[in-house]
Amino acid sequence: MSQPFIESSEGAKTLPGVSVSGFGPIQHQFSPYDWNGGTIVAIGGADYVVLAADKRLATGYNIKSRNIDRLFKISETTYIAAGGCHADVTAFYNNLKYRSTMYKFDNNEEMGSEAAAQLVSNTLYYKRFFPFYALPIVAGLDRDGVGYCAGYDAVGSYIRSKDNYTANGSAASIAMPVLDNLFGTSGVSSGAYPKPVEKTGKGVQKYVTYSLNETIQVVKDVFTTVSERDIMCGDAVDIIAITKDGVKHEVFPLKLD
Repeated sequence: MSQPFIESSEGAKTLPGVSVSGFGPIQHQFSPYDWNGGTIVAIGGADYVVLAADKRLATGYNIKSRNIDRLFKISETTYIAAGGCHADVTAFYNNLKYRSTMYKFDNNEEMGSEAAAQLVSNTLYYKRFFPFYALPIVAGLDRDGVGYCAGYDAVGSYIRSKDNYTANGSAASIAMPVLDNLFGTSGVSSGAYPKPVEKTGKGVQKYVTYSLNETIQVVKDVFTTVSERDIMCGDAVDIIAITKDGVKHEVFPLKLD
């Protein structure tokens, strides 16, 4: 029967009366990742897109920051937001900043939303064997001026939302049923059934009939209900509205507990 021992100035000494028989070897675990929360919601319309992300940075039951920025500008008409491990998200954004800047210099124009969506996919897939722990949404205006939003998993699989709304991150499973009920036309028995509009974007079937201001209010309501049900979401939410006239930014306060 083995005896545990301690190191001292006099050498190794066993601990009398203490037995470790029946116990296996002690395994020390390490993970390079941490889950820091982050809930992302995007809703597109015929001539706008709204992207929102909460500002709480948490680890387990500990709040590390109440005022972080999860939104990142890729171009004048395209933004990205991501939840997950904040260190990985930051490294991911830095990579995108370098790539999008080189694209602008090489092509004498800024990256469009479709190109940015593919860049994000390629960047995540390239790191698939040691992935960025980031769950992003790309939102912007496509080449026709129509709202564009696409959600991703951690290794780059993505699709442009057919109903032009999506959610990702910590409380996506709470936010999506609310969005389905308000905007959904595919695979839901309730939701919006808007008339088709003249503008049609590739891969998008229909567009919501809500105005930009109504959509922003919906986003506020979604985050209000999410923050009551997910401890990783709270404090405040960054909301940006992208139109052909520019970008409007607003910070909406949430509960602090």
